[in-house]
Amino acid sequence: MRWCWVLGLIAFLCACSADRKTFGPADGLGGSSQTAKGGAGNAGKSSGGTSGGAGPTADALAPVIEITSPRAVSDPATGDVLVVDSAGVGSVDVVCKVTPSTARGAVVVDVSTIKIALLDMSGTVVREVAGAALGSNQYKANFVLTTVPAGVIRFRCSASDTARQHPATKTIATFLDHGPTITVTSPAPDSAYPRASVVHFEFAVAPAPLTDTDPGADVTTVTLTANGVAIDISEDPKRPGVYSAEVDFSDTSQFPAGLTGTISVAIDATDSRTPVSATQTKAYTILLDGSSPVVTIKSPASNSLLGGQVQLTFTAIDEKGGSGVDLSNLVVTLGTTEYVYDPKDPAWTMMANGTFTFAFDSTKFDGSVSQVTVVVRASDLAGNGPASAQMFLYLDNAAPFVTLTPFNMRAITHSTDGKETYCSIVFDPLGDTMPDASVGGRFMRFRAFGWDFTNGVPSQDNLYYSGIDKAHVKLYLQPDSSQPIILDTNGDGACDAVVPEVKLLPSLDLLPVPSTGAPDNNPPDLTSPPAVPSQYTCKPQTMVPPKLCAGHVSELTYVIRQNYGTQRNQSSNDAAIYAGSVGAADSLSCTGEQWDVASVTKDGVGADGWVCLVAEAIDTAGNIGISAPLRVCLDDETVPGSPPCALSSIAPPACTQACTPPKRGFHGDDAQGNPLPFILEYL
Repeated sequence: MRWCWVLGLIAFLCACSADRKTFGPADGLGGSSQTAKGGAGNAGKSSGGTSGGAGPTADALAPVIEITSPRAVSDPATGDVLVVDSAGVGSVDVVCKVTPSTARGAVVVDVSTIKIALLDMSGTVVREVAGAALGSNQYKANFVLTTVPAGVIRFRCSASDTARQHPATKTIATFLDHGPTITVTSPAPDSAYPRASVVHFEFAVAPAPLTDTDPGADVTTVTLTANGVAIDISEDPKRPGVYSAEVDFSDTSQFPAGLTGTISVAIDATDSRTPVSATQTKAYTILLDGSSPVVTIKSPASNSLLGGQVQLTFTAIDEKGGSGVDLSNLVVTLGTTEYVYDPKDPAWTMMANGTFTFAFDSTKFDGSVSQVTVVVRASDLAGNGPASAQMFLYLDNAAPFVTLTPFNMRAITHSTDGKETYCSIVFDPLGDTMPDASVGGRFMRFRAFGWDFTNGVPSQDNLYYSGIDKAHVKLYLQPDSSQPIILDTNGDGACDAVVPEVKLLPSLDLLPVPSTGAPDNNPPDLTSPPAVPSQYTCKPQTMVPPKLCAGHVSELTYVIRQNYGTQRNQSSNDAAIYAGSVGAADSLSCTGEQWDVASVTKDGVGADGWVCLVAEAIDTAGNIGISAPLRVCLDDETVPGSPPCALSSIAPPACTQACTPPKRGFHGDDAQGNPLPFILEYL
């Protein structure tokens, strides 16, 4: 009896082992079980995979599940695998049959628990849906396979009874074939070419076996179409699987004349799979661009007169062609120097809608350069172009000349036939104003002489002047003579700017002095006349400049005006004399009124002592000119006593900060009295 019991136990264990083996040729890859505890198994490329653990014996009360379609496949060489067909379509209907258990105590299937899932090679669920009833206990789900990687795939069907205590799962494995692999070398997807181009096509096709021994993966056919036209291709004898073709899009026997726009390209490669072959399709587009970009300069306007920092704004748009602007061939040329677009260069900015800006410093041009040609060139990504836009800019980077104490001068004019030159007597162009290092009371009259300069050389036929900005001629006062009023901002040793703190104090706006009105008396007899240049033989030299303001003003005889003649861009001649609080042309204040200097001094009122003044003139191109300081000893008559500066020969302050002040004359302070040129005036 003991031996019979032992033999019976051995027979029982063998039977259990046989029940656990669920993988075989009929089931394909991975284990399956009528319980949710069965293992999925492992799939390998060299075989159908190895059996996964099936878990414990199936629950006798669980539903019975059978996947009837598709069939499990363990070897692609012997079974029908799933494929993506020549139309690029790949889907499968998965059908599973779910019936209640016939064991005593089993209940009906809960149809709401029937789920069908697609799993990829790694076992990850790609999609799981509820099974749709077909009748006869069969349920279906459709899965699109075009986005699932080729290789081993699995289908799983699961269900439970209405008690929800007896779940069951069935999993089968098969293979999915997408066809051969295609690698494109040329042309790249979305690349662009000029219209009527000959485009080189090159690509490689290789088998994509599902296992190490998979004869169905061999490539059988390869085709190329462009714009719907079948293209003859050739295989490289030295590189099997590499195909090429030269496609002439200007060939009207194959393509419409003037073909442009988006061109569809399709490469199809089919393998030898049976009964249904798999086809891989590489579909993309290229662009035939028949138009160059359009370049438009938006600002500044052509023939503008500019100085300092200039911002060029333009558009480069490939709207018709559509391939887009080739930024590596976007170029701004200034004169003879080219600047290629560089997104890392702060001079360049790319904005929306094909708009670009390019900033440059016009002061980098030599002062003799008065005109610059600006050209913007652009090509598109298809190689069309370059298209260009061009304009001219005139440069003015010369600061205006301004002085509070100019030298005496003469005015000259010529006879109508040009044979004779007439010179005025010598006169002070600013009239009766405060000399440097003089003593003045609380109210003083100040005027400035301003003259515009520009780029170029005297021998040029045309010079272009921006002109002094009449709203930006000012007189500043530094009440603390121990502090500078002007300083050096660029380190070249020359004073070139007003101290910023001084600009916060009250200042005097200097306005152009009008020159209308009849003369009423002779100008003062001034000495040290400048020498008359040798090219002029003046006769007579006693011509009297006219008086101003209809006889109201006797101390200012003549308003010098900068006559640009034909070498100008101004609407009228500019007055060179500026004064504060200028009134109407025939009024007592037409040449300016006095300024209450004491109101700006350091103590607010009546602080006597040295004060420093400086004039500043800015032209319309933004160039700033400053005068040499004017040193005045303020002796306010409303304050008892006189300051030391009015009683002794105390030297006036420098009013500068370790820099050389500007000169009083155009060409320097000439001891011989020839700092200013003669001023041409047609009387």
